[in-house]
Amino acid sequence: MIVDRLLAKAVSAAANWIEIYEQALGTLAEQPERHALSLEAKRLRMPIRDLLFRTSQGHRYRLVFLVVGDEVRVLRIRAPGQPSLRKKDFE
Repeated sequence: MIVDRLLAKAVSAAANWIEIYEQALGTLAEQPERHALSLEAKRLRMPIRDLLFRTSQGHRYRLVFLVVGDEVRVLRIRAPGQPSLRKKDFE
């Protein structure tokens, strides 16, 4: 997990990541559909969407989520360089 790796380096790095992540989550509270469909959405036949966020150190992450009714479900957080999502990632 991302936070575990950061904790091994420095508690402050993990705390910073969590703070940025929580801010990103807060932006999903209203109009989550404003975020683009993921590149994998069509291939996976799932209306998954992406929210991109960046840490203060400049590292970019992709929060992959699904909107179900009035609920937002975070499915995955992808770090730079990780491969595209596959169907088996959701089984």
